[in-house]
Parts: sequence; C-alpha cells; structure tokens
Amino acid sequence: ARVASSFGQAASQGVAPIAHALAMFGLGLLGYGMSFTMTRVLFSLSDVKRASMLVAAAAIMGVCAMTVASAVMSDSDRAAALALGYGTTQTLSAALLTWRAHQLTGYPTRRSIGRLGVGSLAAAVVAGVVMFGVGQWFDHTRLASVAAIVVAGCVGAVVFVACVGVFTGVRPRTLAGRAGGGG
Repeated sequence: ARVASSFGQAASQGVAPIAHALAMFGLGLLGYGMSFTMTRVLFSLSDVKRASMLVAAAAIMGVCAMTVASAVMSDSDRAAALALGYGTTQTLSAALLTWRAHQLTGYPTRRSIGRLGVGSLAAAVVAGVVMFGVGQWFDHTRLASVAAIVVAGCVGAVVFVACVGVFTGVRPRTLAGRAGGGG
C-alpha cells in the first residue's frame, strides 16, 4: 500500500484507502484460487456452458455486493467496497463451481474439503504471522516498501513450500519435481 500510494493521484489519498482495498481483496483470495482451479476442472470435463453460467450468476451477485458495499462504506473506501464485491464474486463462484464438479464426479468430498480447509486455514495463519514479522523489519519509505515486497515474496515462497510439506505430507523435493514436470 505504501508503494502504490506514493504514485500519481493515489498519493493525495494516503495509504489507508489502498491498504483497505488490499485487505478486502485478501478476503477473496481463497475463492479466487478455487474458482480458477474449478473452472479448469469443469472445462476439462467439457462442461464449459454450465461453468460459464455459474460464473456469470456469481458475477451478478458480486455486482450487487459492490453496490451495497459502496452505499454502506464511506466514499474514501470505495475501492475497498469494490474489492469486497469482487471477493464475493470469486467466493460464490468457487462454491458453485465446486458444487458442479461434485455433481459430475463425486469429488471433492466433504471430508477432503474439510481436510483442505483446515490445512489452508493453518497455512494462512502461519503465513500471516510470518508476513507480519517480515513487515516489521522495514521502514515506511518507498524504497523500504519495495524491499519488503521482494523479501516477503522470497520468505513467502519458503513458507508455502514448508506448509505444503507439513499439511499434505509432500516433501519439498517431490514438490520441486512435480513443478518441473518430473513427477
């Protein structure tokens, strides 16, 4: 937020509106990731038309959420209201697409969703604590903010691999082999 607020018209608004918008986008990250994946699952099952209809329905609900959030939140948080609506769209889309994939294949099961949900929540808590700690290492200048982004990205990659290993039992070497197409 510090980096973005130091450029152009955003500079006149300060850090808070951008930080609020980023936080609202953060609420939709899980939904975005699931929606992204489940769309491809349904496309691979040749269920493109139904997947598209479900995503469109979620988008309509997201626009409604944007409208309500924009009316309720202050004008200085208009970007946060729109980001909240976007997150709503992605989360609803993820739920609808997952439901459709389950209809077609029987998967994911409630048990697998629960296991992944608990693992994801635990990983999010670990990542949040680590990223908060990383943020404490840096000043509030533009250059320090850029450095914080780079360091947080590197540390985040390590935390991701560690969490995958802990919560899925997949060893980092195996994960690297899969990423490289080796397994």
